[in-house]
Amino acid sequence: ALRLLLGLTALLYCWNLGLVELSVTDEARSGMIVRDMVDGHWLLPRTPDGYLVEKPPAYYGPCAVLGGIFGVNEWTLRGVSVLAALGTLLVTAWIVRLFGSSRAAWLAAAALASNVLFLSTARDALVDMTLTFFLTLGFCGYFAGRLGRLSPARSVLVSGLGFGLAVLSKGPLGLALPLVVCGGEVLIETRGRFWTARGYWGPALGTVGVAVLIAALWYVPGLIVGKGEFLETSILSENFRMPVGKAAGIGVSHRKPWSYYGLRQAAGLLPMLPLLVALPAWLRDPASRDARRLLGCWAAFGFLLFQVAANKRIYYLVPLQPAFAAMIGLAADRWAERKDGPRWSFLGVGVALAAAGLACVALAFVRPSLSARHGAEIVQEIAVQRLWVAGFGLLFAAAGGGMVLASRGSPSRMLGSAVALSMLVVAGRNGVGDRFEARFNKSRPFVRDCAPQVPEIATVVLCPPVRGYSIDFYWPGRVVRSERAAQQADYVLVARAKAAKVQGRFDTLGVWKEGDEDQDVLLLRRRP
Repeated sequence: ALRLLLGLTALLYCWNLGLVELSVTDEARSGMIVRDMVDGHWLLPRTPDGYLVEKPPAYYGPCAVLGGIFGVNEWTLRGVSVLAALGTLLVTAWIVRLFGSSRAAWLAAAALASNVLFLSTARDALVDMTLTFFLTLGFCGYFAGRLGRLSPARSVLVSGLGFGLAVLSKGPLGLALPLVVCGGEVLIETRGRFWTARGYWGPALGTVGVAVLIAALWYVPGLIVGKGEFLETSILSENFRMPVGKAAGIGVSHRKPWSYYGLRQAAGLLPMLPLLVALPAWLRDPASRDARRLLGCWAAFGFLLFQVAANKRIYYLVPLQPAFAAMIGLAADRWAERKDGPRWSFLGVGVALAAAGLACVALAFVRPSLSARHGAEIVQEIAVQRLWVAGFGLLFAAAGGGMVLASRGSPSRMLGSAVALSMLVVAGRNGVGDRFEARFNKSRPFVRDCAPQVPEIATVVLCPPVRGYSIDFYWPGRVVRSERAAQQADYVLVARAKAAKVQGRFDTLGVWKEGDEDQDVLLLRRRP
């Protein structure tokens, strides 16, 4: 069952993987960094505007290897994240097998695969899924050692390797999170008297030592070559100033209200809503003590760490999702064993799902009025994608009806209906959701229309500042970023609000629209 689930998830994760263009800032920046590595700057690549890479190479490196063979594109950039996500599903199943049955393992994998936060990040050209995979691997080794399923030496090796590669994915966070989680677990196990913990300090120091040695493989050469710039950009600003809201250089501070993470974490678990009713009984069950302590500390102390940081982004929650999925899988399995657990959640979710599915079918054949941002475009796209919207609406309605019927059957049938819903969520998100997102592609259409108007021998100069890197990424040739060069260039890309900075008379060949009109980017051709 687990192999079948992983295979189906792999297919669904790859569905429409290249349909939506890279995001203007984050994903396009990853693409430009990878492209610079392919061009030969493997240790310290830079963005087109000259900024040194902020994050280590555990994600960028594999992308560059694939990019050197197949080209740097959406598939090679996002494909690495998909592979890391599938690896995370497998390791999460291994973790669950430390505590429970094979059924609990594939239930946890289904819960994680359809987790909204995990699903979105699994198909992003960003470092976060690589970080999540290596952290999950490290926690797997740590848990196995704590439970006596691995020898101390092997536990140190596996957890140290995982946490070290996590540091090489996104910096010191890859070690800070395990230290907080594992330290919190020891505090709870010893009831605050951590100095009484036996057989813990040796493996803990060994794990940290292995992780630091692995991380040093990049940080030491980077510091030697990059010197003060590397120290400031890749260590201090990215990992210490940004978390407290004092970003510098290319970094951006993202201050959010305290409710930001809580609401999004709750939303991330919605696809497994029928099974959440099993959690309270599992948390109270004495037989769940070890799993409750280890997985609960992963979720709770990790969440607390991110909550206290001033800089908040939804990606930071992704490394915690395997813990939530594992608890859901174990709780659902225990609920099914009892055979007398509550069934109302399946009935309620099934009815709501059937109603929502039928509403989608109706929506495909009417033209609603949406006053929200991009409302008119969304309504127009619903008409274009009418068959897809109606088709998936019918599938969700059928899944809801099946869940209602399953609520009157055996626990196995109810679990099967929940897993079917999880896979349908993944299919709907990627099969239909990507089609709607592609409606808002800006850079690829702009380049497709404008690039043929520029002679191949001409150099296109971008006059900074311009938001993001997607024009750089999709333009068929190299784009030079320089305000000085723009004063002499025949073809110039410049923000509408800054067009007066470029001297001379120009014809406008095209407009790249992103957000407010002041953020529009004009492609100008100098008049003779």
